Amino acid sequence: MTAIHLSRRQALVMVGAGFVASGAMAASVRPKLGDPSAPYQAPGGRIGFTRPQGVAPSTNGWILQSDDHTFQVRVQETLAVSGMANVLWDKDKTSTLTGSPQIAGFSARRFKDRRFEPSLDYGQDTIVIAHADWIGEVSVTTSDLSDQAETMEAAANAAGQVQFAGGSGPTAAGLVARWREATDLVLGSITVRDAPPVGVAMAEFGAALDTAGLHPRFAGDRLILSARGPRTPTEALGTGLAHITLPSMSNLDYIAEDANTEMFEFFRMTGTELSGGACRGFQGEEKSAPGGQFATSVRVFGRRRQQEITAVYPAVERGATLEALGRTFRSLRFVDEG
Repeated sequence: MTAIHLSRRQALVMVGAGFVASGAMAASVRPKLGDPSAPYQAPGGRIGFTRPQGVAPSTNGWILQSDDHTFQVRVQETLAVSGMANVLWDKDKTSTLTGSPQIAGFSARRFKDRRFEPSLDYGQDTIVIAHADWIGEVSVTTSDLSDQAETMEAAANAAGQVQFAGGSGPTAAGLVARWREATDLVLGSITVRDAPPVGVAMAEFGAALDTAGLHPRFAGDRLILSARGPRTPTEALGTGLAHITLPSMSNLDYIAEDANTEMFEFFRMTGTELSGGACRGFQGEEKSAPGGQFATSVRVFGRRRQQEITAVYPAVERGATLEALGRTFRSLRFVDEG
């Protein structure tokens, strides 16, 4: 194996890029922290709620935070057949069922995480919503992340990236009390829309993709493509048939253009460079996957965004699946890079 040596700047960029972003999501997608409370729709998803003033997404459209990182709203969604469904619906012994909210057309449960009690600062309340073939949740968390924020800010400064807003830490009354009104506002205003068409969801994620002949469907923020349409609920997740996935489409973070280029130059040493599309990319080596299958991943680089695409397939479908993987790479565009 060839050793890969990083320069100091490359190392800092690699460390910092996971949490350092310009925050320059398209204005139509991300509200500003100072905007008044208003309805918020998780881009590409089904769940919506009222966003409190002073809370907004930064690097992910499904995660909203206050500017001091002491309050967070997180959305999760998936298909009901996913292994995550039972985890969301039943939780574990650290959480207590505290109610059954009324959301028309859906079953719902409210949980409180008891791990932090009797802390005045750390707390988590979650509402889980379920239907026959879909499940989602909204979690609201308060925590004192001032130490972590300072560490992240120091790394950001070292990497020459933008700074994080400083954390103000807990108040005398405690963060749970400070954010109680905002917590009630979010959890008391949850709505669930019909699943948007794939093209609409992709547009909300700031991307465009030619999915003709690939039976596109979303499982939460994960786009799944397959040459054969799913015949069972588990095949809708990609289980049991050759498929291509674009995970974590809700990650809408940007990094500086020059830092993104440096990351591309590093990653290209680990795979085969691809061309012919709106973005740059490289294809990694084929690897063995569970069940006697194989997997090949492509890393896509826009000017300031990145996306992974992974294909999983049996040997007999290798050629057709890799052709579809290449076509997917060539057609992917980030339409919101500005």
